[in-house]
Amino acid sequence: MMAERPALVVRNLEVSFLTVDGEVQAVRDVSFEVGRGEIVGLVGESGSGKSATALAIMGLLPVVSSRVRGSAMVSGVDMLALSPRQLARVRGRDMGMIFQEPMSALDPLFRIGDQIAETVRAHQRVSRRAAAARAVEILGEVGIPDAASRSRAYPHQLSGGMRQRVMIAMALVSEPAVLIADEPTTALDVTVQAQILGLLRRLSRDHGTAVVLITHDLGVVAETCSRIHVMYSGEIVEACGVDEALLAPEHPYTSALIQCIPRAGRHRQPLHSIPRRRGSSPDVRPSGCRFLPRCAHAAEICKAPQPLLDLGDRAVRCVRHDQLALPGAVERVPQ
Repeated sequence: MMAERPALVVRNLEVSFLTVDGEVQAVRDVSFEVGRGEIVGLVGESGSGKSATALAIMGLLPVVSSRVRGSAMVSGVDMLALSPRQLARVRGRDMGMIFQEPMSALDPLFRIGDQIAETVRAHQRVSRRAAAARAVEILGEVGIPDAASRSRAYPHQLSGGMRQRVMIAMALVSEPAVLIADEPTTALDVTVQAQILGLLRRLSRDHGTAVVLITHDLGVVAETCSRIHVMYSGEIVEACGVDEALLAPEHPYTSALIQCIPRAGRHRQPLHSIPRRRGSSPDVRPSGCRFLPRCAHAAEICKAPQPLLDLGDRAVRCVRHDQLALPGAVERVPQ
């Protein structure tokens, strides 16, 4: 019996932006897969390349000022090889995206039901009445009470959590195979955040949707994802199961992110922080390990280019990974 093909396969993705000083690389050699019904986390600090990766896969980067290389296969089709017209036909139908700030993503001049119905009619040959009915139906599926009444509301008349649910409904209304969620819980209180994450898990499970969850919050990843890809300075530095990453990280950056999480019981102890980034501009990155200037475990060998090492059940971009016993979410007991 043949193994099921992943819903999303990204290979050797590279993103560069054209500036007055020349071409600057923002994403380098990013590869990952997401299976049907799976939620995979893309984690890192602001500026690590997470959103640039997502926008490149969706074909939403400006053509004039950006260069995208590599492949992103969705249902056997390379999204990066499509023309703008071809991409417009499949974007939203085969692949959807939840943007970070729903208030700026939703059009304030149109009712939310009309905006969702417009998405339906863009990809399906249905009447206006059928599209409106489908909009109400999907609003109910994402947990909005009194969906028929809410569909006639404008974005400013809804709370932040409700607007985020509308964004999820709009992304899922055509039942795409892949859903990219870019910081879907930013600026939401913890109660609404838990509801949104629970909704993503349920929709992924019930509809078999492959979800790429972009976040900087390791707590969100631990609660929602099965696998994690940690990005730093445009590269994936560690990729493995969530439990493996949190309990036994192999890359110093992954370990440093974990140590930055406040923990109960540490009274009057200073919060851990990663040393300030030196030379944050992409055009002054070190030639070897990009985390080297901030790494407490750096050695001479780290000045050489660092390939992403395949360790079987995980991959890590650190030549010293087998020499380090890095702390995770739970302190290791000495052997």
